[in-house]
Amino acid sequence: MKVKTVWRLMGVLCLLVAATTALPTVYSASPAQAHGSAEGVVKERMDMMKTMRDAMKALRPMMDAPQVDQAAALPLANKIASLSPRLVKHFPEGSGSSPSEALPAVWQDWEEFTDAADQTVDKANALVEAIKGGQGEDALRAYARLAKSCKDCHDDFKAD
Repeated sequence: MKVKTVWRLMGVLCLLVAATTALPTVYSASPAQAHGSAEGVVKERMDMMKTMRDAMKALRPMMDAPQVDQAAALPLANKIASLSPRLVKHFPEGSGSSPSEALPAVWQDWEEFTDAADQTVDKANALVEAIKGGQGEDALRAYARLAKSCKDCHDDFKAD
């Protein structure tokens, strides 16, 4: 194996580790506990986040293949891409009380929050395009970027 190929492989492996390490933190099981008493827009957003989390988890093992199985991966990526533009509307002012896990920063730093949500939309669409391209390495990078976008937003705007 060429040295350049080894370094490239190591870089991809680092992305894999970062993405898989971030997912358990970003997508913890706590929403399932909160869903019992959630209602209205809070329940809707928790359900939406759970759907996106489940799609990300299902996609993760598919990202290791040299060629992405488009028939399996594309519906999952499309689900995330179709839900992500709805994020902001599921955070109306006054929807931060328990059982919501949204931090007050959502509304105090609304512009930053909406920018973070827009980044997630962009990354979700980029994942769809990468999967359509079929190349595993490109899809893996797009997946890792989306996972990081989700983690960054949750770090700033979601209580643990």
